[in-house]
Amino acid sequence: METEQVDDDEDIQLDLDVMVEILRNPLAFFKWVTGFSPHKWQQELLMDDSKQITVRVSRQGGKTLTIAVKIFREALMKPNSMIVIISPSLDTSAILFRKIESFIDFNPIVTGK
Repeated sequence: METEQVDDDEDIQLDLDVMVEILRNPLAFFKWVTGFSPHKWQQELLMDDSKQITVRVSRQGGKTLTIAVKIFREALMKPNSMIVIISPSLDTSAILFRKIESFIDFNPIVTGK
């Protein structure tokens, strides 16, 4: 029984090490959350550490998804930080907020599942 416990602990540590590496890399985190690789413009946006970002992309280009992943990663990397979502309308902010909530609801880092 002790051997099984040690193996389980090693698996948990390995999983934790993998998750830390994914969290450190914005592009790997995007792929892990969404299931696909980011486009070039998304890569540039994900790697940008500026405090303020302006994005100009066509309709249905993946802006909300990319910003939601970026915000989600930031929240995981800096617990208890304040993240402000500003948009032209409450509806737009709500859409972004719901997208982030969906990442939280189905994420093993957060849910522990």
